[in-house]
Amino acid sequence: MELDKNPNPIKDQHFMTDETIINKICDISEVKPGDNVVEIGGGAGALTKHLASIGALITVIEKDTYYASYLKDMFKNNPNVTVIEGDALNFNYDDYNKIVANMPYSITESFLFKLVNSKAVDFDKATLILPHGTIRKMLAPLSSGEFGLTSLISKVFFDLEVMGEVPREAFYPEPSVNSYIVNLRPKRDFSTINRLLSNMLLQGDIPIKVAFRNVINKEDIYKTSKNRFSSTNIASVFFSDNKIGNKKFSQLGIGDTTKLVEDAIKFDIYVKEKTRRETQERDYRQVDWSIYLNRGNTRISDIDDYDDKDDDENQYNNLLTSHQKRGVKEKLLRQYEYFYYNPLYEVFENRHPEEKEYLGIKLNDSIKPRK
Repeated sequence: MELDKNPNPIKDQHFMTDETIINKICDISEVKPGDNVVEIGGGAGALTKHLASIGALITVIEKDTYYASYLKDMFKNNPNVTVIEGDALNFNYDDYNKIVANMPYSITESFLFKLVNSKAVDFDKATLILPHGTIRKMLAPLSSGEFGLTSLISKVFFDLEVMGEVPREAFYPEPSVNSYIVNLRPKRDFSTINRLLSNMLLQGDIPIKVAFRNVINKEDIYKTSKNRFSSTNIASVFFSDNKIGNKKFSQLGIGDTTKLVEDAIKFDIYVKEKTRRETQERDYRQVDWSIYLNRGNTRISDIDDYDDKDDDENQYNNLLTSHQKRGVKEKLLRQYEYFYYNPLYEVFENRHPEEKEYLGIKLNDSIKPRK
């Protein structure tokens, strides 16, 4: 079949044309016969053909009317392929265990927010082709100046693996930026800070203070009533800036998102300290949070006066030596550090290009960066 219409880069249409790289994407996605896969942005069907040949059930979402019709005609005799003309941001992903996408780069953040808002975060894996800048945002630590909604969603809900770089000439027309194959796997183990932020995000795009109160009032994460907190009291100590509480998640700027996460970390620490040390009433506003928020030369794991009630308390209290107790404490404290440091982010900032191999971005012979 011949195309009567060329992909339009103004509409973010860059079709994958290199068969070797398409095979590589299929290998990385680990799609198997019987998998229920959704592909976003079918385009001319090059990736779809390879996925369908595996024997998986493929649902292709294509927004462009011409290419949707082209794909329907191409796969009209294949019962395992369903083509839907529509917007990926309006699709329900609940019934799919894998996502594969060479989606328009401009909708990546909206797509991640859609997955979270629709609570469709129970898939096995998503294999995405993403631009350099988007991956930087996903990896960005709090202090980077790039930490926004994409960073928050990525850190709270997903484990991210960068599998390899895709050269620009693998697409037609060529995009203006470098691209990478990325695997996203939903997190299975949640710390309390992750549970707090993820449950707030899962409330939907409502005012953040409402989402916060809804989560806290359920007492699934913190037993606040045992610690003599009132809902009014809690909201007043959580938000360092009331304007953030009145915004929806979709309205947060980079600075707002950073403040929100730091407020969440402060709150997490404060409630846990209060839980374990009820005799020590501390004024939330007077705590020197810099020691907790990794400012200056202080690292989270250097803190000596913090206990985490989420560890098995009997096991924690039965540790025989201070050395053992310190080891558990440092392990628990690292639950915050991934918000502040990610070596891959430094690679994508080009600070340490020589560390690409060390950090696991091992480029296959068939996936080479441009010279």
